[in-house]
Parts: sequence; C-alpha cells; structure tokens
Amino acid sequence: MALVDDNKYQIPYITGNTTFADWVSHYNTSAINKLNLLETYRGVSGDGIVFTMGTTASNDPVGGATSGPDLPSGTFRCDISETISRGVTFQGDVSIKGQLNYDLTSLENPTLAVRLYPEQGYTGTKGFTFGQPIRVARANHQGIEGCTGDVTYYMAKADSANSAEVLGVVSGITFAPPATEYTNSNTYIEATLSGKIKGDFSHALDPGGVETRVNGGLSAGVIYFLSPGVSGGLTHIEPGIAGQVSKPVILGLTADEGLVVNYRGQLLKGSGTGGTGGINDNRFIIPTTNADLVTGVVAGYYGGNWIKVSSDDENRPVDSAVGLVINDFELDSTNYIEIVSCGHVNNMLIPDGSHGLLYVNAHGQLTSSSTSIPAKPFAVAWPSTTDDAGTRRGVIINQNAGGGAAAANATSNGTGRSLNGNWAYSSSSLGGTTYGSAINDNVLINGGFDIWQRGIGNDSAYSGTDTTYFADRWVRVNGASGGGAVINNYSLERKEFPMWHQHQYVYGNPKYYLSSYHSFTGSGGNRGAGDFVYIENRIEDVRTLSGQDVTLSFNAKCGITGATMGIVVTHLGGGYSNRRWTNTVAQSSVGTQWGKQEIAFQMPSPAPPNATEKHFVAIGFDVTTMDTTLDLAKVKLEKGLVATTNVASDEDEELRKCSRFYQRSYNIDENTHSVTMLDNNNPTITVIDFTTTPMKDLYFKYPVRMRGIPTVVNFFSPKTGSTGDAYNRTAEKDIRYTSGTISPFGTRVAPAGDITIIAEHKTRDGMYIVVPNGTVLWDQISTHYVADAELDEEGTAL
Repeated sequence: MALVDDNKYQIPYITGNTTFADWVSHYNTSAINKLNLLETYRGVSGDGIVFTMGTTASNDPVGGATSGPDLPSGTFRCDISETISRGVTFQGDVSIKGQLNYDLTSLENPTLAVRLYPEQGYTGTKGFTFGQPIRVARANHQGIEGCTGDVTYYMAKADSANSAEVLGVVSGITFAPPATEYTNSNTYIEATLSGKIKGDFSHALDPGGVETRVNGGLSAGVIYFLSPGVSGGLTHIEPGIAGQVSKPVILGLTADEGLVVNYRGQLLKGSGTGGTGGINDNRFIIPTTNADLVTGVVAGYYGGNWIKVSSDDENRPVDSAVGLVINDFELDSTNYIEIVSCGHVNNMLIPDGSHGLLYVNAHGQLTSSSTSIPAKPFAVAWPSTTDDAGTRRGVIINQNAGGGAAAANATSNGTGRSLNGNWAYSSSSLGGTTYGSAINDNVLINGGFDIWQRGIGNDSAYSGTDTTYFADRWVRVNGASGGGAVINNYSLERKEFPMWHQHQYVYGNPKYYLSSYHSFTGSGGNRGAGDFVYIENRIEDVRTLSGQDVTLSFNAKCGITGATMGIVVTHLGGGYSNRRWTNTVAQSSVGTQWGKQEIAFQMPSPAPPNATEKHFVAIGFDVTTMDTTLDLAKVKLEKGLVATTNVASDEDEELRKCSRFYQRSYNIDENTHSVTMLDNNNPTITVIDFTTTPMKDLYFKYPVRMRGIPTVVNFFSPKTGSTGDAYNRTAEKDIRYTSGTISPFGTRVAPAGDITIIAEHKTRDGMYIVVPNGTVLWDQISTHYVADAELDEEGTAL
C-alpha cells in the first residue's frame, strides 16, 4: 500500500511468464487499490482569494509564486490575495502581527478611538454618557464625579488645569448587567480622540438653563468648549475667568453630529488673556480728534464722544471716566491715545508729583487732593524708580464718585455694589469682554424713555387696555384682551425723576421713567397659555444680533418685594408670515427700591425673513403675573457678556432715531393736538408754514428719512388743535371756517365736510401737500403733521 499511496507510482506491466495466481495477486494489490484511491480535486477562487493546486508539473510552489518548492501533487493551497478590491467586514477582533499600512487620504473623516476598561466594571461605566469629555488620572480620588477606580477615568471640567486634560469624548458605553462577570469584551468605554462623532449630545450640554440648545443638540459651525461649571459638560460660551481653561472640544456639524477637535487648552491667567503672554486686557488704543486727550489726563466717554473728564464740569462728568491716557501718538496722519482702564501701571504721569490715593481734578489730571463733591478716587500711586518726579507706579481703581475714602454719602443695595453703578463692575453673566470699546452702544432706541411723542401717559396715567405704543419704540402688548380675561387694572404713565437727585436712584442722569401696572384674571379665573402682557422695545430687522451673545441691563423697582417677571425675546416675520415667535430667556426678581440688573444670554436665531413684509425683533418684559407696579428706567441691550456703562442720553439724537419710525412737527415737549401759538395770530416756529400759489400745493421733505412709506399722515391746526385742518393766517381762521371771507385776490370757498388739506403723495423722503379748499392766492398757511411708519404688526403666536 505504501507504493499505491504515491500518486507518482506506476503499476508495472505483467510479463509473459506470469502465472494466473501471480496476476490475480498483482491486480488486487496494485490495480484495485490504486483505483480505489483515485479522487477528483476541484478548487474555486473568489475576489481576494488565491487557490494553487499541486501537480506533477513544475511552477506550482507553496507560496503561489513561480519559484520555490512545489506543492505535493494533488494538494490545494488557499491564500489571501495581495490586493482585495471588495470591502471586507470582520465580525470579531483582528490581530495584525506585521506592520499595518493604510492611506489616510483615501478615508473620509477618519475617526481615532480607544477603549477604556474601568476596573469597577458595570459601576465604572454607568456614570458616563455620550458626548462627555473624559480625562485620565493615576489614582482613585474619592468624591470626584465620574471616578472609576485605580485606573481612573473622570469627567473632565474646565475649572482647573488638571481637570481640563481631556483624553477624548465618550462615543459609546458597553457594560455587562449587574451581578455579571465583566470582561474586556463586554464592559468598556469608547472614547473618540479625534474625528467625527454622532449621537445624542443633549446630556453633555450644560444643564440648568445655562446652555442654549437649538434643536436639542449641537448647532452647525459652533465651537463647544469644555464646561467650567459642569463635569463632563460642553458649552458654546468660551470660559473667560482667571483660573479656568479655554479648551475647544467639539465643532458642531448637525444637531447630532460633530467633529472632535481636541485642541490644547489655555489656562486663563487674566480675564480673556489665555495666559499666552503679549496681551494686555486692561488697556486699548483708539483714534481721536480731541486735542485735549494727551498723556496724563483721564479720558471718558460721554454723549457719544471721547472727552477729558473734569471734576467741576457737568458736561465732562467724572463718572464717565474710562481710564488714564498713558501715551498719545500719531500714525499715518491719525492721532491715537493708549488708555489704561484698570490694574497696575508702571508709568502714570502725575504733573504735581502726588502719590497715595489720587483723585481726578478739574483739569482731568490726577492729584492727591480733591475739591469736588463727591470726589472720585481714581488710583493709588507710589514713587517709581525713574528720575522723573512726575512719573509714578500705581494701580488704577476707577471707583465711583463718592466711593472709597470719600464715600461718606455712598449707598449700597446690600451686595457691596454702589446703587449708581460702575462701568467696570462685572456683569451677572458668565464673563466675557466688551466689543471694541470700553462702553458699548445701546442697540435699543429710546432705551432711557426720553421720547414720548404720542402723548400716551405723558400728563396722566393711560388706562386703555389695547396693544399700543406709549414712549417711542416701546409697546405694551396686551395678549389677554381677546382671550376672555377680566382686566382689573391697566396703567402706563411717564414719571419724572426729581431734579438733581437722579444719581440717588439710577445712574446716567435719566429724566423720565416708565411706571406701569397690569393686573388681570384669566378666563375662568385661571391664566391660560395664551394670556400674557409684555412691555417691549421693537428693533427693526428680525435678524438683528441673531445667535450672538448679548447683555440686557436695566433699572427697575416694583410695589412688592420679590415680584418676578420674565425677560422675553420676540421675533415677528422670521420665516413665518405674520407670526410671533417668543422665547423666555431669563427670569428677574425685582425689589421695592431702584436696583440695576444685568442679564446675559444668547439671542435666539429666527428663520430668514420674508422680504415683502415688515419684520422685527423685540426685547421685552413679561409682566403677566406681577400684579403690581413695575417701574423701568435706563434699559440697555448691547453685544457681549458684560454690561458696560449706560451713559446719559442725547435727547436730540434719540429723537432723530425715533423719527425714522414716527415723526411730528411739534417740539419734544408739545403734545399732538396742542394749541401752539405765539400770540393770537402767529403760530410757533415748529409748524409747516407756506404761501399758497396758483397750484395750492407744497413739496415737503421730512427732516429725517422714514423707515418706510408712512401708513398714516395727519394734519393739525396750530390754532385749535383740530385734526385734518390747517390755520389760514391771512384769514385768521382754520381753513374749514374760511368760506365766504374776502381777500384782494378773491373770496374763499370751504364747503362743509370737504377736505381742506391732504397729503396726496407720500414717500419715505417727504410728501406732496395740497390745500384744495379755503384759500386764495398768497394766503399764508400753517399746519402741524404726524407721519407714522411704525412696526405695528402684532401677528399671531406660533
């Protein structure tokens, strides 16, 4: 049998002298056995698989190449091909003993992830969830959130350098049930170190209302930082407080998908500095045309201009001080000054050589004595090492006038904060910086309630219950009047601060404030979801500040301690035809004494507006449940997460801005319909005055171009205040009463009920006025007008 087992064995032929017995034996042992061992060999190869069959021929070697030892005859060799064109999925683990080479450029968004194996098994994994940044430490620290044992993994947190060392982001958790033996294959945390990650991020985003979550997850294009307040948290607000770490972790792609961008974290050694050096967060450079702003004087911002402050000039008040000018220079024909607003300074210029506690004098310079009442402590200085006797080292403290050593008359609201405010005082927000200057502009028009052109609440409380403008740009929105509610008390009234005592109540020299009261009972005794009352300031263009960080500051008091109101943002026209979309961004508790509040938030993002209709965004106060008086003054909305000084208003500038929406010929202190005569026959100079020509018309250009074509234009007689009329100075009568009067140029005709004056054509720039009746050639005509192009659409709630 040994011979027939060999495929190369050849059965010998039978010779002529072989006996029959020999033949039978030879046939049975050789031929029959050989035939019984015969088999048919087949092999089929596929993509990525190579079959080689051993034959008696050459070039069928073990390795499948054309050289080397041949396979035994009748043997199949199966190998993996050097190139596999099809995708291959391995269900289990794959071990590579050699070098693994692959081309990253051929992969889309490659992801690098590792598995972490906590020693505590089930209890070590269940504390984590998708999207949380994770870090590793050397030993078990009891009491730290997210601790996993001797091989310790923690939820990362940006409150210190050690806690902010992020290994990766949790992208999966696998664990065996309790009481089950855990192994590396059934219990582990998957952490993505870089690349794309997809899942539900809602548990990782800061809870508790701090994080604004649109669509319940990430927002496209937004960088999410490691949270300094929540272990394992993400936040879109970059940390900005010394001792925290600014560390980007995730770049949002969609609500449930992002890219892990595990950048180097920056330990903040000063607010906003990043601790990287080369940045001074207490000084800045601005261009200026004010020749008074030179090295050594204190610069302020007041009435829209940079000024040299003075202790005895109310037009340059010390409380508008921003900082000390330490350098002035010219570059490319432009004058610049460098201002230090706070903190340590090596080169204070003190002209009189003073040191110790320094004040601002009448010349805007620093001195050790002050004659102003109250005084403004500005800096503490000591001699420098230079030979210049007027140069000092020191610290700028920039306290309020009346604070510090001269604070005999200072008052406090119980928080250690002066009631009259301070531009450098930290906002109630999470931190941040101003936007390009020490004092940001107010986005709101008439935020100080300076302009009341409509006369609603000017002289006495307005008790109407309708949705109405009162002070310019301010609207009381009554969402209860149509819902069956029983209105108990509605009131809007302009009140005036006592002269010379504004600073005791509200900083910034306000003249007026709003006093309001709204109380109602909902249908059936309960306020429903549709019952509301808002007091809001409307801002043109629904896209204004969309998605940006903003701060709302205001001064308020109410009739009872601890009354609360909501801060609401309303969009009208953002992607929805004539629909209101309202978000409550914060809650505010108001006391019975004037107090300033500062609330930072991210402005919600509406859909793009419909270009064919009016659209706006409104910042408002939800007074639905207050049931008491609410007084408001000096309201300011600004970019950034810090409330800067709400400076004194420029009344003329505020009126000009308001006139784009609603304008009159009356002066700011005259009510519409007022009699405005200098004497029996001559009106005040505020009227439109013209002489009739044969065309009996007038082309009148508005002093301020309006937002849109006015929807309403009314005329008023300055003699009687009558609506739809003018005063004929020549006839000494309102036009409607001139019929039958005679002049050298004819007899006047004014039929009863006929139009006497009309704006036949209206544009944004002006109007074409016609006086069809009651005049003759060369009559002198005087009239007042009111033109309204307001954002008065109310829409319906979404």
